[in-house]
Amino acid sequence: MKPLFLITLFITLGAALETAAPLLEARQARQRRPATRPETSRGEARLSPIQRPLNAPVGYRVDTAAPSRRRLRSGLTPLPPRFIDNRRRKRDEFRARRDALARLRGRQQALDFYECENVNPAPRSQDCNVIIDQMYAANQDILIPTNACVIFEFSTCRGFFCSLCTNLRVNTNFIGNQLLTADTLCVANGQAGTAVGTEPPQWDAGFVRAGAGLPSYDVC
Repeated sequence: MKPLFLITLFITLGAALETAAPLLEARQARQRRPATRPETSRGEARLSPIQRPLNAPVGYRVDTAAPSRRRLRSGLTPLPPRFIDNRRRKRDEFRARRDALARLRGRQQALDFYECENVNPAPRSQDCNVIIDQMYAANQDILIPTNACVIFEFSTCRGFFCSLCTNLRVNTNFIGNQLLTADTLCVANGQAGTAVGTEPPQWDAGFVRAGAGLPSYDVC
Protein backbone atom coordinates (compact mmCIF):
# COMPACT_ATOMS: atom_id res chain seq x y z
CA MET A 1 0.00 0.00 0.00
CA LYS A 2 2.80 2.40 0.94
CA PRO A 3 4.75 2.02 -2.37
CA LEU A 4 1.55 2.73 -4.32
CA PHE A 5 0.93 5.86 -2.23
CA LEU A 6 4.49 7.11 -2.81
CA ILE A 7 4.22 6.53 -6.56
CA THR A 8 0.94 8.47 -6.67
CA LEU A 9 2.49 11.29 -4.64
CA PHE A 10 5.51 11.58 -6.95
CA ILE A 11 3.27 11.63 -10.03
CA THR A 12 1.15 14.41 -8.50
CA LEU A 13 4.21 16.49 -7.56
CA GLY A 14 5.70 15.99 -11.02
CA ALA A 15 2.52 17.21 -12.70
CA ALA A 16 2.40 20.28 -10.45
CA LEU A 17 6.02 21.14 -11.25
CA GLU A 18 5.39 20.73 -14.99
CA THR A 19 2.44 23.14 -14.73
CA ALA A 20 4.37 25.74 -12.71
CA ALA A 21 7.58 25.56 -14.75
CA PRO A 22 6.35 27.48 -17.84
CA LEU A 23 4.96 30.29 -15.66
CA LEU A 24 8.23 30.53 -13.72
CA GLU A 25 10.31 30.51 -16.91
CA ALA A 26 8.13 33.24 -18.44
CA ARG A 27 8.48 35.42 -15.34
CA GLN A 28 12.27 34.96 -15.25
CA ALA A 29 12.55 35.73 -18.99
CA ARG A 30 10.59 38.97 -18.71
CA GLN A 31 13.21 41.67 -18.07
CA ARG A 32 12.86 45.41 -17.52
CA ARG A 33 13.59 47.47 -20.62
CA PRO A 34 15.85 50.54 -20.77
CA ALA A 35 13.52 53.52 -20.38
CA THR A 36 13.68 57.23 -19.61
CA ARG A 37 11.35 58.74 -17.06
CA PRO A 38 8.26 60.70 -18.17
CA GLU A 39 8.67 64.33 -19.25
CA THR A 40 6.37 67.28 -18.66
CA SER A 41 4.55 68.32 -21.84
CA ARG A 42 4.00 72.07 -22.21
CA GLY A 43 0.86 73.60 -23.65
CA GLU A 44 -2.44 71.96 -24.46
CA ALA A 45 -2.28 68.19 -24.63
CA ARG A 46 -4.46 65.64 -26.35
CA LEU A 47 -4.18 61.97 -25.58
CA SER A 48 -2.09 60.26 -28.24
CA PRO A 49 -3.69 57.42 -30.21
CA ILE A 50 -2.54 54.14 -28.66
CA GLN A 51 -1.16 51.60 -31.09
CA ARG A 52 -2.31 48.00 -30.74
CA PRO A 53 0.59 45.62 -31.52
CA LEU A 54 -0.07 43.47 -34.59
CA ASN A 55 0.45 40.26 -32.62
CA ALA A 56 -1.79 41.31 -29.72
CA PRO A 57 -4.03 38.43 -28.57
CA VAL A 58 -7.77 38.34 -29.13
CA GLY A 59 -9.45 40.04 -26.19
CA TYR A 60 -6.67 42.59 -25.58
CA ARG A 61 -8.24 46.05 -25.39
CA VAL A 62 -6.84 49.59 -25.16
CA ASP A 63 -8.93 52.52 -23.93
CA THR A 64 -8.87 55.73 -21.90
CA ALA A 65 -10.32 56.54 -18.49
CA ALA A 66 -9.99 58.85 -15.48
CA PRO A 67 -8.97 57.89 -11.94
CA SER A 68 -11.94 57.47 -9.62
CA ARG A 69 -10.56 56.28 -6.26
CA ARG A 70 -8.64 58.72 -4.06
CA ARG A 71 -5.75 57.12 -2.19
CA LEU A 72 -3.58 58.66 0.53
CA ARG A 73 0.14 59.13 0.07
CA SER A 74 0.63 57.89 3.63
CA GLY A 75 -0.28 54.38 2.46
CA LEU A 76 2.68 54.19 0.06
CA THR A 77 5.89 52.20 0.61
CA PRO A 78 9.23 53.26 -0.95
CA LEU A 79 10.17 51.12 -3.93
CA PRO A 80 13.36 49.05 -3.64
CA PRO A 81 16.10 50.69 -5.76
CA ARG A 82 16.14 47.85 -8.32
CA PHE A 83 12.59 48.79 -9.35
CA ILE A 84 13.34 52.49 -9.97
CA ASP A 85 14.20 53.46 -13.54
CA ASN A 86 17.17 55.76 -14.11
CA ARG A 87 16.61 59.45 -13.57
CA ARG A 88 17.25 61.87 -16.38
CA ARG A 89 20.70 63.50 -16.50
CA LYS A 90 19.38 67.07 -16.66
CA ARG A 91 17.90 66.60 -13.17
CA ASP A 92 20.97 64.95 -11.64
CA GLU A 93 22.61 68.08 -10.22
CA PHE A 94 19.58 69.05 -8.17
CA ARG A 95 19.01 65.46 -7.07
CA ALA A 96 22.66 65.03 -6.08
CA ARG A 97 22.49 68.00 -3.72
CA ARG A 98 19.21 66.82 -2.22
CA ASP A 99 20.40 63.22 -1.88
CA ALA A 100 23.64 64.34 -0.25
CA LEU A 101 21.63 66.30 2.30
CA ALA A 102 19.39 63.29 2.92
CA ARG A 103 22.42 61.08 3.52
CA LEU A 104 23.77 63.58 6.02
CA ARG A 105 20.49 63.26 7.84
CA GLY A 106 20.89 59.50 7.88
CA ARG A 107 18.15 58.69 5.38
CA GLN A 108 17.67 58.37 1.64
CA GLN A 109 14.43 59.73 0.22
CA ALA A 110 12.76 57.59 -2.43
CA LEU A 111 11.02 59.20 -5.39
CA ASP A 112 9.00 56.15 -6.41
CA PHE A 113 6.62 54.23 -4.19
CA TYR A 114 4.11 51.40 -4.37
CA GLU A 115 1.00 50.07 -2.69
CA CYS A 116 -0.56 46.60 -2.78
CA GLU A 117 -4.30 46.24 -2.17
CA ASN A 118 -6.21 43.18 -1.03
CA VAL A 119 -9.05 42.62 -3.51
CA ASN A 120 -11.39 39.71 -4.13
CA PRO A 121 -11.28 38.53 -6.80
CA ALA A 122 -7.75 39.62 -7.69
CA PRO A 123 -6.38 39.96 -11.23
CA ARG A 124 -4.48 36.89 -12.44
CA SER A 125 -0.76 37.37 -12.90
CA GLN A 126 -0.69 35.46 -16.20
CA ASP A 127 -3.31 37.83 -17.65
CA CYS A 128 -1.41 40.90 -16.43
CA ASN A 129 1.79 39.60 -18.00
CA VAL A 130 0.07 39.54 -21.39
CA ILE A 131 -0.45 43.30 -20.97
CA ILE A 132 3.20 43.82 -19.98
CA ASP A 133 4.31 42.05 -23.15
CA GLN A 134 2.06 44.30 -25.28
CA MET A 135 3.59 47.42 -23.68
CA TYR A 136 7.09 46.31 -24.61
CA ALA A 137 5.96 45.30 -28.12
CA ALA A 138 4.39 48.74 -28.75
CA ASN A 139 7.55 50.80 -27.97
CA GLN A 140 5.58 54.03 -28.49
CA ASP A 141 5.68 57.53 -27.00
CA ILE A 142 2.32 58.59 -25.54
CA LEU A 143 1.09 62.07 -24.62
CA ILE A 144 -1.29 62.00 -21.62
CA PRO A 145 -3.23 65.06 -20.34
CA THR A 146 -3.57 65.91 -16.65
CA ASN A 147 -5.79 63.56 -14.64
CA ALA A 148 -6.19 61.15 -17.55
CA CYS A 149 -5.28 57.48 -17.90
CA VAL A 150 -4.63 54.94 -20.60
CA ILE A 151 -5.93 51.47 -19.75
CA PHE A 152 -5.05 48.06 -21.13
CA GLU A 153 -7.34 45.10 -20.47
CA PHE A 154 -6.99 41.38 -20.98
CA SER A 155 -9.24 38.78 -19.35
CA THR A 156 -9.19 39.35 -15.55
CA CYS A 157 -6.60 42.13 -15.61
CA ARG A 158 -6.77 45.90 -16.17
CA GLY A 159 -3.46 47.73 -16.48
CA PHE A 160 -3.26 51.52 -16.33
CA PHE A 161 -0.94 54.50 -16.50
CA CYS A 162 -2.22 57.89 -15.29
CA SER A 163 -0.89 61.44 -15.37
CA LEU A 164 -1.74 62.85 -11.94
CA CYS A 165 -0.72 66.52 -11.91
CA THR A 166 0.30 67.78 -15.35
CA ASN A 167 0.45 66.86 -19.02
CA LEU A 168 3.23 64.36 -19.66
CA ARG A 169 4.92 62.31 -22.36
CA VAL A 170 5.92 58.72 -21.62
CA ASN A 171 7.21 55.70 -23.53
CA THR A 172 5.44 52.35 -23.34
CA ASN A 173 8.72 50.71 -22.24
CA PHE A 174 8.57 52.81 -19.07
CA ILE A 175 4.91 51.85 -18.61
CA GLY A 176 5.82 48.19 -19.07
CA ASN A 177 8.51 48.48 -16.39
CA GLN A 178 6.06 49.95 -13.88
CA LEU A 179 3.50 47.25 -14.65
CA LEU A 180 6.18 44.61 -14.18
CA THR A 181 6.92 46.14 -10.77
CA ALA A 182 3.24 45.99 -9.79
CA ASP A 183 3.01 42.39 -10.93
CA THR A 184 6.17 41.29 -9.12
CA LEU A 185 5.41 42.99 -5.81
CA CYS A 186 1.62 42.65 -5.68
CA VAL A 187 -0.27 40.72 -8.36
CA ALA A 188 1.96 37.64 -8.09
CA ASN A 189 0.93 37.53 -4.41
CA GLY A 190 -2.80 37.65 -5.15
CA GLN A 191 -3.27 41.43 -4.80
CA ALA A 192 -3.86 44.49 -6.95
CA GLY A 193 -0.91 46.89 -7.06
CA THR A 194 0.19 50.38 -8.04
CA ALA A 195 3.57 52.06 -8.55
CA VAL A 196 3.63 55.83 -7.98
CA GLY A 197 6.14 58.45 -9.12
CA THR A 198 6.19 61.52 -6.87
CA GLU A 199 8.67 63.69 -8.78
CA PRO A 200 7.23 65.97 -11.49
CA PRO A 201 5.57 64.94 -13.71
CA GLN A 202 3.78 62.73 -11.19
CA TRP A 203 2.18 59.47 -12.36
CA ASP A 204 0.82 56.16 -11.19
CA ALA A 205 0.65 52.79 -12.93
CA GLY A 206 -0.40 49.30 -12.02
CA PHE A 207 -2.98 46.55 -12.15
CA VAL A 208 -6.52 46.20 -10.83
CA ARG A 209 -9.23 43.67 -11.58
CA ALA A 210 -10.80 44.16 -15.02
CA GLY A 211 -13.57 46.76 -14.76
CA ALA A 212 -12.40 48.17 -11.40
CA GLY A 213 -11.88 51.89 -10.74
CA LEU A 214 -8.42 53.43 -11.00
CA PRO A 215 -6.55 54.92 -8.01
CA SER A 216 -5.28 58.50 -7.75
CA TYR A 217 -2.75 59.63 -5.14
CA ASP A 218 -2.36 63.05 -3.48
CA VAL A 219 1.20 63.69 -4.69
CA CYS A 220 0.75 67.02 -6.55
